[in-house]
Amino acid sequence: MDSQKISSRLRYIDGKFDEGFRALGSDAIFSQKKNVYLSEDKKRLLAKWEAIIKVLQALRWLIRTNGFQLSLFRNPNRFVVEHYARNRYYAMVGKLRGLFGNHEEFARSFLDDASREGFSTMARFAYAPRYFYFLNYPQEFLDLLEPDIDPAIRWMIRVPKERETDVVRRLEHDAVNVRYYFRNRIRNALRIIAIYWGKILQMISLRDRDEWYLSEASVQAYLALAKPGDILLTRRNWVGTNLSIPGFWKHMSLYIGTGKYVKRLHGSPNTKKLLDDGHYVVESTGKGVHISRFDEFSAAQDYLGAFRTTFSEAKIGRAIASALGYVHREYDFSFDFHSDRSLVCSELVTKAFLPESDGDEWLHIDLEKIGYGLTYPPNALARKADREKVYMEPELRPVFFADVRLLTRESFVNTAGALFKSWKRAKLSWWLK
Repeated sequence: MDSQKISSRLRYIDGKFDEGFRALGSDAIFSQKKNVYLSEDKKRLLAKWEAIIKVLQALRWLIRTNGFQLSLFRNPNRFVVEHYARNRYYAMVGKLRGLFGNHEEFARSFLDDASREGFSTMARFAYAPRYFYFLNYPQEFLDLLEPDIDPAIRWMIRVPKERETDVVRRLEHDAVNVRYYFRNRIRNALRIIAIYWGKILQMISLRDRDEWYLSEASVQAYLALAKPGDILLTRRNWVGTNLSIPGFWKHMSLYIGTGKYVKRLHGSPNTKKLLDDGHYVVESTGKGVHISRFDEFSAAQDYLGAFRTTFSEAKIGRAIASALGYVHREYDFSFDFHSDRSLVCSELVTKAFLPESDGDEWLHIDLEKIGYGLTYPPNALARKADREKVYMEPELRPVFFADVRLLTRESFVNTAGALFKSWKRAKLSWWLK
């Protein structure tokens, strides 16, 4: 073993990690109090994380490839180097997790999703069986070895352990990592179950008629008022999928205008086949994010509510472009708002209206727990509009509400006040009062 070379290599790795950690720690994303993250914030975080990845990969490669010995009696020098390297790797993982703070949920989910090696991958390496041997090896025994250790690596014995390797902090750190590990395993299993459960729910219907309540007259009444960027809330009565979503409104989508409008302002391979005089929405359903013709979309609905943001035309245009950029993504059966790999219906729309830079207009939302996930249910949008209607400059204004008279089974246009209060209907997700 070339002690001088390994010593220099480990000092270099230590220095690069400290440099990368300082850059990551100075990022404003970890000092903010809100749980909404700008696109530019994510790009900046990902770039800084790539530098951290290179350091951890280098240290991991050194641990794996230098033929370190488990027993100090075979080669004390190798033992000391491996002891230092494994403790240092463990401490680096601990410092990174401590840096995440209140943003740990986002950081783990986003980095695991967007990076070639996320935090979970890096942390998992620190839980190989050999780690427990080296992490718990008494420092006093190492001190006794100092006279017999190559002078080039003797500093590795003298360097004090990081705070993260203290017993109390280790237990807390390990408990969190283990919890996330098993939670992710459970989530993956539940996601598979949810996919099949969703297919079963789609086949369940307690309806006593084939037609949906939303009438053609109500559809035309909305289209006469419609503007690109309208946020649509819809509901179908007595269908199995209502079981999985709380509140009255069960689905959220974005009206993007006519085919001619979309192709003129947002031309892309996803929009070139749209009919010029057709009306379209972009939505996320069990088959993923896709563009739907409005007549086909509305033909299978009972209720239709439309809200319009008070944002500028430029912001609305960017929101439509953002939503179209998600086309062909999968449906998010995990309900993980922090992941962009897959999206639920409300996640697609609300992410389209997130800020792109400081000072940008955006739709302020508070995420909610649904089952084992974190997202924004469609019913919350109507609740937000209702509670903020007294504001001088509310973010949402009512546009249209196609309601139903259940006794006569007739669709009719209801008032803005009724649309505001609609979120209070049907406290049980499968029952309509």
